Amino acid sequence: MTENEHAALTAMPEGEWIRPAQVGGSTNSHHAKTLARMAPKGWVERRKNVTAGDRGSCSYRITAKGIQAAANHLATKRCGS
Repeated sequence: MTENEHAALTAMPEGEWIRPAQVGGSTNSHHAKTLARMAPKGWVERRKNVTAGDRGSCSYRITAKGIQAAANHLATKRCGS
C-alpha cells in the first residue's frame, strides 16, 4: 500500500460515498487516480455520478477490506517493516 492510498483510506468516513475533493483532492491532484486504483483491489467501491452537468466523475466508499488494509498498513509501519 502506498502512502497516498493509506492517506485516502484513513480520510474516508466509513459508510459514506465521497468525491476525491472530500479527501483532499483538487484539480490535477493524485486523489482521483489513487481512489480509482484502489477499486480493483476491493479497498473502495466506485460508482459513476450521473447528475446533470457532471463530467463523468465518480464517488467512492471505503469497504471492510479497505478498512482492514489500512489497519494492517499502520500496524506494519509501527513494527518497522
